[in-house]
Amino acid sequence: MNNIFLITKREFLTQVKKKSFIILTLLAPVLLVAFGSVIGLMFKANESHSVIEVVDKSGIFTNQLKSSDQLKYIYVAAADEKSKINNLKGNESLDGILILPALKNQNFDDLQKNTRLVINSKIGFDTKQKMFLILRMLLRRKKSSN
Repeated sequence: MNNIFLITKREFLTQVKKKSFIILTLLAPVLLVAFGSVIGLMFKANESHSVIEVVDKSGIFTNQLKSSDQLKYIYVAAADEKSKINNLKGNESLDGILILPALKNQNFDDLQKNTRLVINSKIGFDTKQKMFLILRMLLRRKKSSN
């Protein structure tokens, strides 16, 4: 039993005295923090800031869609819809136009089916999902109040 402790002690001391052990012991935490920082920067760079113009022919969503850090809504008149769509490709400051049709006979399902999003550049899936979840929530609220 005494020999096992002597052998373990000698092996431990020979391994600890190596330069590679000392360097890796000091470098491992630094590398771990560096990899975490790189991953965090990649997620930060993946965030998008989108500007969406809203053409609300129904009048239900006027000033209901609230802008956030990632998504900014700008309301425009329905008369400008065609000119806005035609000029969308040349406009780099605008990412898309959300077109909400007129509400006919309190048919909210038809309103939901005919809502269009015309995009200029790539909009992330998360941004689209967030936008349509908010629209769906506002529609449900409006349906329940009628």
